[in-house]
Amino acid sequence: MGNTLFFAADDGVHGRELWVTDGTVVGTELFDLNPGGAGSSPSAMTAIGGLLYFTANDGTNGSELWTSDGTLGGTSMLADIWTGSSGSFPGNFTAAGGLIYFVANNGATGSELFATDGTTGGTGLVKDIWVGGSTSKPTQLTAVGSSLYFIANNGLTGNEVWISNGTDLGTTVLLDIAPGTATSIPDNLLNVGGVLHFTAKSSTNGLEMWKTDGTAGGTAVIAEIATGSLSSNPSPLAVIGNKLYFTASDVTTEGQEVWVTDSTVGGATQLSSISAGTGAISVENATPVNGNLAFLGTDQTVPETGLWFTDGTPGNTSKLMNLDPGPTAGSNPFFFADLNGKLVYIASDEFTGRELWITDPSAGTTTRLSDLMPGTTNSIYTGAIPVVMGNYLYFAGQTSANGIELWRTDGTVGGTTLWTDIVPGTTGSTPTELTVVGSRLFFAAFHTSFGRELWATDGINPAALVKDIASGTTGSNPSNLVDFGGRLYFSATVSTTGTELYLSTGTSGGTFISKDINPGSGSSNPSKLTFLNGNLYFSANSGSGTEPWVVNNTGTVFQLADINPGSGNSNPQNFTLFKNVVYFSAFDPTNGTELWRTDGKVAGTALFMDIAPGNFSSSPRNFEVAFNKLHFVADDSIHGDEIWSTNGTVGGTVLAMDLIPGLTGSSPSNLKFHDGRLYMQVQDPLLGSELAISDGTADGTSIIADLAVLDAGSSPNSLISIGTDLYFTANDGYSGAELWKVTWLTNTAPVLDSSGDAELTPSAEDDLSNVGTTIEE
Repeated sequence: MGNTLFFAADDGVHGRELWVTDGTVVGTELFDLNPGGAGSSPSAMTAIGGLLYFTANDGTNGSELWTSDGTLGGTSMLADIWTGSSGSFPGNFTAAGGLIYFVANNGATGSELFATDGTTGGTGLVKDIWVGGSTSKPTQLTAVGSSLYFIANNGLTGNEVWISNGTDLGTTVLLDIAPGTATSIPDNLLNVGGVLHFTAKSSTNGLEMWKTDGTAGGTAVIAEIATGSLSSNPSPLAVIGNKLYFTASDVTTEGQEVWVTDSTVGGATQLSSISAGTGAISVENATPVNGNLAFLGTDQTVPETGLWFTDGTPGNTSKLMNLDPGPTAGSNPFFFADLNGKLVYIASDEFTGRELWITDPSAGTTTRLSDLMPGTTNSIYTGAIPVVMGNYLYFAGQTSANGIELWRTDGTVGGTTLWTDIVPGTTGSTPTELTVVGSRLFFAAFHTSFGRELWATDGINPAALVKDIASGTTGSNPSNLVDFGGRLYFSATVSTTGTELYLSTGTSGGTFISKDINPGSGSSNPSKLTFLNGNLYFSANSGSGTEPWVVNNTGTVFQLADINPGSGNSNPQNFTLFKNVVYFSAFDPTNGTELWRTDGKVAGTALFMDIAPGNFSSSPRNFEVAFNKLHFVADDSIHGDEIWSTNGTVGGTVLAMDLIPGLTGSSPSNLKFHDGRLYMQVQDPLLGSELAISDGTADGTSIIADLAVLDAGSSPNSLISIGTDLYFTANDGYSGAELWKVTWLTNTAPVLDSSGDAELTPSAEDDLSNVGTTIEE
């Protein structure tokens, strides 16, 4: 906010508190809102109009609404909305029409819409939308002009779009699109050039794109792309200027193509023609570039993927390049980045292996930046993930003349160059572990004189050896590089100290062992370095077994607990932050491998729960925060591997879903919370291993689709969120392991659903039974 940065941190003394800094040591100050070690746990920090609005707990009033102007004297609780210690938990702060809107619970109305003008007297409930203690669940708060739009349910109209001017009378349902208690399934509220756009479904029009001027009469379908009650299933891609790009299908003649609207009724135009007819189409990686839209369009009937560009007119929408002609090829494009107004990415075509490509939207050209290894040999070394620093993309490139070395590109053919030839000749230094810390790029590389050591570049000068940590040609083999507060921590090996924890500021003198955890030549083998909540957690062996360790924010390194006393290993792993506490799994001979937690201090590290009583191991793993709970997979020796959850209390740690009753369990894995839903891979006895979705309950959990024939299972893996879409790999038994996408289009039924005889059936919960999915390969 201005020249002041607000952040929450725990200094080990005051608990998690609010801090401010102007970028200097002198200008960094603690605001101890809850004196003592508990901390006020500030969250939902939002800067609006020269003030920071946030939620904090002062130990007396619970989590309530606070403001700060950046000074301690100007930081105070604005309102005690739920009187007493319960806390109203305000959030979703959104400015519109001179007010700050938010959602809170005052204990009488449930979670409803509140607003403030920045004063205590001007803070209060806007409207009890669902009258009484039930909650209307306002979501997607969106400002357009002086009005606030949001989705809510008053118990009479179902979920619909509402509008508010900050008063009770001025807060009304915009239009009951699905009359009565039915829901129009509104979604995707977007401000497009001062006009609200959203998707909704009516019995007359199906699921289409809508717009509104804030009145019932001015709320209408922009274009009935799928005629009658059929649904075009619009899905927004990007807002550029006053244009909204989205995908939609007319169902009868075209598949899910790219459309654009300028907000006028009837003003929706189809731009792309990726596939002839209604064949399956996927549109991915939509990226604004200099006022244009770049995207990948795949015709699944071939299959064939092309790189497309559009300026928003059909005449200037075209496929610039065919990336994978033919059914057996695959360009596998990845790592998209906007460099100097151009789109750079890695892909292969029928003539080359993996290379760097660039698209210039202004010139309408697509160019391969270089073919480092002529022919179909890959030139991009996949053992090092490319990183962006400044205006350059750094990567490990391979040539027959130089081997694998550090390259970079500024997005031009001439600017795609070998940045540092560390080992002249054909051997190559094979850079790995590319890690940006501040204005430096650190990495590990091999040199004939030093072995594999730590190198760095500031992007101005070529990369140079930071330090020959293990003197001579042996090499210290730096690994596990991680940025911790502007310093690099990593593990390295020296004969006199073994493999230990090191840190570096980027200079030889500033690179040294952080602590010889296993004194002498023995190795502590630091691993699983995880930066959480201002501390660096890792596992290491002091000579008395592998146990949990931490580097706190003062740089002090210490063991958190000797969980498996003596020389035994507790093998701590899966460090995960939840409610300012770090949870992990660890083994001790009495309890087996169970759930532990720590606040970063020795006294605050303890067994949290013995899920499988006795020395049986529940083996907690696959930790994922969802629905304000920590979810994980565990086996209590009764139900098999199933989903458990905790709210942070022992009493609130329960078996959340017994999906396959009995000792076998559903063996969930790859948990991923995305767009308000928990996804996971589950093992169904009839369908095999498939992708499931959940609202956090067993009844609200179902398999999305049986992608592989019969009980083969598609083995979904590598779940990744990109925007509102979830990507994953799966094998349908026909195409092999390929990239798939889940896009929720808020339809009444999924395009692809689980088999009727599946044990995991579609959920009866309203928030899932009234939505659907399309899955696009």
